[in-house]
Amino acid sequence: MTRTSFDMDPFVVAALGRKVLRTRVVRHNLNPVYNEKMVFQSLRHETGYSLTFTVIDRDNLSGNDFVASTSFPIQKMIQSGPEEDPETGLYDLPDPPELFPSNGAERGGKSRFPPSSLSHVLG
Repeated sequence: MTRTSFDMDPFVVAALGRKVLRTRVVRHNLNPVYNEKMVFQSLRHETGYSLTFTVIDRDNLSGNDFVASTSFPIQKMIQSGPEEDPETGLYDLPDPPELFPSNGAERGGKSRFPPSSLSHVLG
């Protein structure tokens, strides 16, 4: 089969030292959105490492193709992160935005869900 347009099947490989994770392949897409979470636990001796992201185009016929790569120093993330409370060990983070407005007035109309129907969901 011959293709007449540019096409990619990209995926991303994330690495921190020897720890390597990868996303799923998004087929036939030049602007993929992954919406995936990756969790890396870093030890104290790894704070000098960099988190590396590499975009690769999957190609079963001739082998995968390198697209792009970037890295981000872990130390930069540590410095910009919130400070831990020494007594509780917890972080003072801002409250997240309210997902379900109480009466729908914030959206300029009626709520799709009456307050009584959300009480069992929200606890």
